[in-house]
Amino acid sequence: MKANVHTVQGRREDYGFWEERIRRSQKGKVLDTQTSGGERKLNAEFTRDTFDGSQVLELRYEAYLPMAIRCTKSICLSARSSWNLHSIAVAHRLDLVSVGHTSVFIAVSAVHRAEALDACKFLIDKIKASVPIWKNEVYVN
Repeated sequence: MKANVHTVQGRREDYGFWEERIRRSQKGKVLDTQTSGGERKLNAEFTRDTFDGSQVLELRYEAYLPMAIRCTKSICLSARSSWNLHSIAVAHRLDLVSVGHTSVFIAVSAVHRAEALDACKFLIDKIKASVPIWKNEVYVN
């Protein structure tokens, strides 16, 4: 299994696309390194076990990586220009994601809670709407 498909690290931003499971210890490291902010907010989206009444076995994510990286960078820059943020971390899974595992992870560090919460919501909404990542649900039947 490939570890890190592609990660681009800026001064205060870390975003990447992973084929391996995003582990709890990795999430904690991201939050622990964001020491300059008073508030740290996390958004983790997990693979659900049902969709439209059908039982989900797993999700399969694919991405056009060069464009996905450019879009994610642009979204992070937009968030930074809208709120006073110290750090942004975004990790999106690719390939197979089992039920209950993290599909998307976002961490934001800011001085104030409202800015961190608003930025987290903005980031997940924009990533889902505009980054070229395709999701295929695999059902039990």
